[in-house]
Amino acid sequence: MLLFTLTSGLTLILGVMKTLNLAHGTFFLLGFYTAQWVIRLTNNFFLGAVAGAFGAGIIGMAVQRFLLSRVPADPSPQTLLTVGIIYVFQDIFLMISKGRIWMLPKPHFLAGSIPFGGLTFPTYRIALTAMGCIIFVLLWLFIRKTKWGAILRAGADNPKIAETVGINIPWVWVMVFGLGIFIAGLAGVLAGPIWGAFPGGEWDILVFALIIILLAGMGSLHGAFVMSLVVGMITNIGHALFPEMAMFLLFALVVIVMLVRPRGIFGGIKY
Repeated sequence: MLLFTLTSGLTLILGVMKTLNLAHGTFFLLGFYTAQWVIRLTNNFFLGAVAGAFGAGIIGMAVQRFLLSRVPADPSPQTLLTVGIIYVFQDIFLMISKGRIWMLPKPHFLAGSIPFGGLTFPTYRIALTAMGCIIFVLLWLFIRKTKWGAILRAGADNPKIAETVGINIPWVWVMVFGLGIFIAGLAGVLAGPIWGAFPGGEWDILVFALIIILLAGMGSLHGAFVMSLVVGMITNIGHALFPEMAMFLLFALVVIVMLVRPRGIFGGIKY
């Protein structure tokens, strides 16, 4: 569910805007470090989560409005620009953390565990599972059942026609990018008590997100949900049984899927 929360924002940006945002992992860490600072000041995980998500989302909107919107809608300049953003923020994170791995404290009411069927399940991980499902349902309802969702789909399918009926496409892109980055920042906060964060970790996060999108197909929310579960299971089983081959199993799966179905398993099933 953490992988889905991370990937869903990138799926939204790719599917609607066709923008290659390689700095997605950077905004994941931005949400973490913002939350960490707020939690230290307030000792309140909820306030930290709100600050991390909204802080990342606002900065993401500024990046799209003043940087990404000024480069051609082509993967090459988008790649160069977003990689540059990665290195700028990487230095900022290094100055903040001094190169150490930081963890976020769990909320007090989610710090325990729940026994069930002779096993014990950490309460926080159960809450994360529920949160991932809630995010999936809310995103699907927003995209498929609301007026704003219809505007996003219209802009994604044919932005020129959408502009002729009065839709301000540049600002729609700002809002879409901000929403995707908001979710990425929230994922950074939710992952804080489990994964932690360190400068350079954005590359590891980006690899997982891109693997899921390649397997699922660009713009498929359903595919991102299913393939996040698959990648999470393969990763954990691989680390448990074949630690030295865990990543090999993932990349081998990507190669097989790309050979058989280049558009991804759920390619063509958008949003």
